Amino acid sequence: MATTKVLMQVLDVGQGSGNLVEIYDGAKLINTMLIDLGSTPSTATSGDEAVEYVVATLKSMDDPTIDVIALSHSDSDHINLIGKVLAKFKVEDLTINACYYGGSYDRYTKRSVDILGEIDKYMPKGKSPQGFGPHVTNYNESGKKWDAFHITAEVKLSLVIGNCPTPGKLESPEEDTGGRLDGFTINTWTTVVFAEWAGQRFVLTGDATGTTMAWCNGVFLVSGTLSNVFMLTAPHHGSATSSFDIKGVEHQYTAEENVEYFADFVRATTVTASAERKERYKHPSAKVLSYFWKNRESSDTYFWQDATFLPGKNRHFFTAYFIKADWDLSEPSSGGMDTDVKWPDADGWYTVQTGGNVYNTLYFVADLQAGAGLPESKVYDKIVVPAPAPPVGVRWTFSVLPDGTRGMSRSDSRKALRQVTMRHIARAAHAAAPPLEHVAARVLATRAVPHAAVPGIARAAFPAPPATQPHLTGLRALR
Repeated sequence: MATTKVLMQVLDVGQGSGNLVEIYDGAKLINTMLIDLGSTPSTATSGDEAVEYVVATLKSMDDPTIDVIALSHSDSDHINLIGKVLAKFKVEDLTINACYYGGSYDRYTKRSVDILGEIDKYMPKGKSPQGFGPHVTNYNESGKKWDAFHITAEVKLSLVIGNCPTPGKLESPEEDTGGRLDGFTINTWTTVVFAEWAGQRFVLTGDATGTTMAWCNGVFLVSGTLSNVFMLTAPHHGSATSSFDIKGVEHQYTAEENVEYFADFVRATTVTASAERKERYKHPSAKVLSYFWKNRESSDTYFWQDATFLPGKNRHFFTAYFIKADWDLSEPSSGGMDTDVKWPDADGWYTVQTGGNVYNTLYFVADLQAGAGLPESKVYDKIVVPAPAPPVGVRWTFSVLPDGTRGMSRSDSRKALRQVTMRHIARAAHAAAPPLEHVAARVLATRAVPHAAVPGIARAAFPAPPATQPHLTGLRALR
């Protein structure tokens, strides 16, 4: 069989993460890879629909098979939907050929259910889930290339970094005895992987913290910029709290600069954020995503535009959490900033129009109770609590062909909300809200550290593993 198309599905799981790789020979689905699948909470309007999609996709195969499951770490919102998928198949009706996981095995037991043990039941005899060793990478320094920890139909999975410690905390998951452990340490252990085919890459960051990104930057200082990244998932759903925390890192740079270095090393063409409107988390942060903004392709390259609600505008909607203090628009910008733009007067989730290649699964939020439609010119449509409107969730599909041709499409999710929301929006006027990239340009113009300064950072500035655990010698043997 020949691979003729690869799809990366960024699933709408609400507050969580789920990514399904579909590998085709013509119109026939021949292989699949699953990188995380979870939601908090799992509901009929988000997580359950993602499960339905994965199950239907697998059942469309001649022999339902997941060639590999790669789990970034043990947080419930990355793994708790896997059991729902498995429950739809008898053991003899589904095959899971390989499973790799970040973090400690014992922490994959949720509510007395051993999720890795459940996966094991569907694996061939003699195979079982395998954990990565401490602070590992697939970059082969001596060979000056990226190796892979798994290959299916020429689609390679490589590990940028995994199981890296928070300095001063547990050195590795192997030291985890199952006691109480802070979330930051577990998230820092997360694996950052990329799938590669036909010269294009998809980078999946799990719940990477600022400290995880510092570890990645240490690898990139040796490997160089990660080229041809078509899509990057925003670290930790675009969380500002963890992205701007470089706990334990001996550094001569700020947490914000650390994120910018990571963005500059990866240089993703598109960025996606999988998150839900939850007051506790405030994901995704508009500030975090702005660091990836300048690395998008030129404005004349639109991978997807909303031809239904923004016809002819080369734009789509983007919803994120904006904090007023993050954006200083009081002075005119030398970069062509439209100083007449009205920015939010209060913190909150806002939906804006953009021509940039930044996308999120919480696509658009309309105030249906008030009958409002699209954001009006120079005014942003704010979600008002305590009477928020239901969100429109979507699944984003990224496609690659053998010659490296890239494409993108959107599929609506959340059936219970879709019909009423689409009906209201369809009646709305197609007003032109101020473009978000103007704001991003203003923020980026205020930063003092240019990209050119990145190569000059000494490796010692990043957390280094002990001499007995070199992290640039290729992937360690799996347990």
